[in-house]
Amino acid sequence: MTLNLASMAIKSSGLTEIILTVTTHEEVVFSLQPSPILKHLLPVQISIRSSAVYLPPMSALPDFEAHTSSIEHLISSTNPTSILLCGDYNLPLIKWSKSNQGLFASGTISNISTHLVDSFSYYNFYQLNQVPNARGCLLDLVFSSFDTPTVQLANTPIVSPDSYHPPLFISFPLPTLITAQDSHKYRDYKLADYKSMLLYLGSFDWENTFSLYSVDDSAVVFNDALLSSINKFVPIKVFSPSKFPKWTSTILKNLIITKKKAHAVYKRSKSLSDYLVFSEYRAKCKRQSKVDYSAHIRHTEEALSSSPSKFWKFTFNSSAFQLPPFTGSSDYLSYELPSDIMFTVEDVFSALKSLKNTYSNGPDGISTQCLRSLDLGIFPKVWKIFSIAPVLKSGDASDIQNYRPISIIPHIGKLFESIVYSKIKRSLNHLIISEQHGFRSHKSTVTSGVAFSSYLSEVIEHRGQVDVIFTDFNKAFDTVDHNCLIMVLKSLGIGNPLLSWLHSYITGRKQFIKFKNAISELAVIPSGVPQGGHLSPLLFILFVNSITKWITKAKLLLFADDIKIFLKIDNLNQYHILQSELDIFASWAYSIGLCLNINKCHVMSFSRQRSPIYHNYSLNGTSLNRVFLYKDLGIHYSPSLNFEHHINVTVGYCKRIKEVRNITLLRNKIVKFNQKQCYAFIAEDAKKLKELSNIPEVAECVQPIHSPTNSKSFRASELTDEVKHGDH
Repeated sequence: MTLNLASMAIKSSGLTEIILTVTTHEEVVFSLQPSPILKHLLPVQISIRSSAVYLPPMSALPDFEAHTSSIEHLISSTNPTSILLCGDYNLPLIKWSKSNQGLFASGTISNISTHLVDSFSYYNFYQLNQVPNARGCLLDLVFSSFDTPTVQLANTPIVSPDSYHPPLFISFPLPTLITAQDSHKYRDYKLADYKSMLLYLGSFDWENTFSLYSVDDSAVVFNDALLSSINKFVPIKVFSPSKFPKWTSTILKNLIITKKKAHAVYKRSKSLSDYLVFSEYRAKCKRQSKVDYSAHIRHTEEALSSSPSKFWKFTFNSSAFQLPPFTGSSDYLSYELPSDIMFTVEDVFSALKSLKNTYSNGPDGISTQCLRSLDLGIFPKVWKIFSIAPVLKSGDASDIQNYRPISIIPHIGKLFESIVYSKIKRSLNHLIISEQHGFRSHKSTVTSGVAFSSYLSEVIEHRGQVDVIFTDFNKAFDTVDHNCLIMVLKSLGIGNPLLSWLHSYITGRKQFIKFKNAISELAVIPSGVPQGGHLSPLLFILFVNSITKWITKAKLLLFADDIKIFLKIDNLNQYHILQSELDIFASWAYSIGLCLNINKCHVMSFSRQRSPIYHNYSLNGTSLNRVFLYKDLGIHYSPSLNFEHHINVTVGYCKRIKEVRNITLLRNKIVKFNQKQCYAFIAEDAKKLKELSNIPEVAECVQPIHSPTNSKSFRASELTDEVKHGDH
């Protein structure tokens, strides 16, 4: 649903109750509220405040200050959901940015334009109009608290057009997503009375209590007692989102409140003395605002140079790695596989100490901060209920496909499975095929990339050709068949009661979706391994471990569910062998219940011959798409094994990281770059750079494959070294 405004006239489209307020500087402020019929059609309550203002040419700074002050009063007194300001500001020498990251002005900067940018940036306004008049200037500006409205030249003007003021058509999308209240209650575990909680829990005779119930019922009793202690000794607080930016200090908040009171007094009295008092507090607010924001930027700079993990929450690691020999499955020594697990109270305490000291609740209402005083050793049904938090990836917030589901597992259940994992990982590690590089100690995307590149390089140097099929599955972790997984584990030699426990661990799970204060009904999870579980990666790589018993003639490399199948192609017979292996691979995937995503399966022929032989490969009767550039585990491959594209991309990433780290240099590069705009740019880059957490590994890969005579490659090595060591 969209609200359209044309040529400063309003097409109501069901919007009524327009309130007009005329101020001293030729400003009209009106409220748009939905009619009773339209209220039932809108998913949320909306309150739109709009303003039409005229500021004559050569207006003085006090005129603009009066305008911004009235807008500030409008926002603080009505708290609207949306703001739309339209008017003739008569600032022809100012150029306004088209960026969706905030308000940014350039050109002939004056104290008036600086005041306007500073005032409107505080409320995160955007300037949306980019339609110039007949003289190529922007006199009419459109400010909004959202970047979604669009401004276009009106095709059917309501009045006769003026060459200085072209008619504008403004499209203002109304909200389409049901939102929950931001205010909510929560348990403040920082102020919990843990001594009383321990005494309360210690008053129970747990040994006799547990002897009367089954494992599942005992867990319910324990949960009830734990939640009862939380209700008694952990206080409840109400969280209300602050109307101030995060960087606002207490001093500035108090000044703003005092300024609003002074403004209200002046509005009633209209006396000069009251205005001077108000004006003094307004000036103090501006000065303190600059001080607070400068301190915020300074702390951000210090974090980028001293502790980048505090900014984008990942740390560049330059750990050493071993080059594994590229071999197939080998005969293993005889190991005794675990069928039962014994652990002590000390193991539980060790696992408790390893928990992150977080105050967030699990789906059962229990915080890890609370669990640091507990002793538990079972995994019942009550701890197989987890919540799903939808996180918007990008795009339209009303499209459910644009959300990433994040599982939140009960902390006690996660604690217990971490203990089990620590006890079985070493015993099961020797069973995992050497071709698997995912979720294993001393193996990673680096070791996989080096093994793959080494094999390709050896063949290509002898003027050979390697055909590679990059495969992909549809939601592999979420579609693991539980019965099939248990059969695989049993075939590996895992016995009871551990096998039964693992079956209980993966089956019978339920989930509900929680979005702010809204909670869905419980739904049974029919397949898959738990997202975020300690055991899930290990169980999955054991699930696909049998692939080497099916694919025996072609080469394999795996990183969890990313599987590459390849073979040296010298003649037509080897092409048929590889195609036969692909048919077997499809049968293997079908036998364990995995579904191939054929559209994302690709073939690439690696060769430096002038006329390589291209064969058509297929999976499940569908021809595979041939590619000539492919990104696999962070490395960009081309058919000639020329890493120039990969080096260029790596250099670009490294340059961006260096620029983001050196904020001062970044500011100098951008003329009059607004501080708030600068931070918005940095935050956006940091968000993107989170996805580049494997850059240090890519840096490790660049060094073995680069040519010393290639200047771009040499520069890539220099830059990656600088990024890893934090040089500027």
